[in-house]
Amino acid sequence: MSFIGNYKFTNRKHPMKGGMSLILGTIAMFSSLLVVYLTYQGQGDAPARYGMVCFLCVLMAFAGFILGILGKIERDAYFFFPVLGIIVNLIVLVINGYYLYVGM
Repeated sequence: MSFIGNYKFTNRKHPMKGGMSLILGTIAMFSSLLVVYLTYQGQGDAPARYGMVCFLCVLMAFAGFILGILGKIERDAYFFFPVLGIIVNLIVLVINGYYLYVGM
């Protein structure tokens, strides 16, 4: 057994856009869950600023979704973070879109 047998030598890298996509999605999801929690604590009474936070979360998730797609398009890159970012941002978009549609 040699030391070289356990390593992969490649030119692939993790795209920065994929990491940013995941970070934006995580921040948007955390903010959305915080708004839902605070609304629950207020027994359903949500100030207008909570709706604005949800709207800003939708904008952040949309930007993260686009960054995830751009990270997925890059050549010679690993796709773990871009795909994870796309999934997280899509979940945030669907859930916050539902919140805004229902009129939370």
